[in-house]
Amino acid sequence: MQAAVIQKVRIRSPDPVSGFPHHDKVASFSKLDQIMQKWLLTVLSVSITATCSPATFADDIVIGAWNIEWLGRPESRSGVAKNRGQKAEDIVEYIQTGEVDILALEEICDDTPNGALDNSTIKETISLLNDRPNNRWNYQLFPKKNPENETQCVGVMWNQKKVSLEGNPETPQIPAQVDGVNIWDRGIHAIKFRLGAGKTDIVVIPVHMKSNVGGVNKTKTQRAKEAAFLIAEISKLKTTFNDSDFVILGDTNVLSGDEPAVKTIVDAGFVDLNEADVPTTYSGPAPFDRIFLAKTQPEFAESDFWVLEPSDPQAYKRSLSDHYMVITTVSVMNDDD
Repeated sequence: MQAAVIQKVRIRSPDPVSGFPHHDKVASFSKLDQIMQKWLLTVLSVSITATCSPATFADDIVIGAWNIEWLGRPESRSGVAKNRGQKAEDIVEYIQTGEVDILALEEICDDTPNGALDNSTIKETISLLNDRPNNRWNYQLFPKKNPENETQCVGVMWNQKKVSLEGNPETPQIPAQVDGVNIWDRGIHAIKFRLGAGKTDIVVIPVHMKSNVGGVNKTKTQRAKEAAFLIAEISKLKTTFNDSDFVILGDTNVLSGDEPAVKTIVDAGFVDLNEADVPTTYSGPAPFDRIFLAKTQPEFAESDFWVLEPSDPQAYKRSLSDHYMVITTVSVMNDDD
């Protein structure tokens, strides 16, 4: 796979009314020789706007989301990727490019014979990452609403050198239907991480919402129902976790930010970092992959949005996925809740 191009680095400055950053500029740059050199990112960020932290990736925690197309079921991949399984070595390089510390996963399929939900490529990826300095990665995959269906599951992986898992993940019970509409086949799972002793903690919810298969109007309605159910559950999860620092991220499948699903989440007090509908797939304008942050939390006040876009989209699609990784940062500060 060719060297990555980190494109559409969205630099944002604080809104004078709310104090929360709004989208300000779009930049792009190429990573030519080494993976995501920190000095290169810093220089470019500073040269674009003085409001961007000059040490974002060095000082803050980086979180991201990545739909890895049908990982574990290469026969289900499409186009040039049909029947081509992804290699752990390529996945490792892409993850290292983003320098993520927490990564939400989508479309992970069980391909192991041991009866437990697992994926051999993710397991190998973790092993290869842990052979590198400053890494001690772990991961967890989560069952779907129908646990017997072990395809296209969501999960999370995290670097224990940077963050620690707090307690056990929470999985709300999802009804078969809401108002006659099927919702959340991939389930809802909330995971709490602490970013240091006495420091910021966050609750991460990796999502994979209803696709557009079945018709645009019908699936928009399904996603709207999913969003409403998710927000209702988050109000309960805030009590369960005793925390308000929530991050919703992953493949929303929304066609634009004006969909009812997005409006529901934003109206509930979240900021959509991809409000500009930046494309996040290898072909076309689809802005599927998004990150929503709790609006009032200071840990997110400087959070920007990056899409890790490769220099050769077709080669990337063939080797890895039809979706790009999206990332943001969380400021590490004294815990406020």
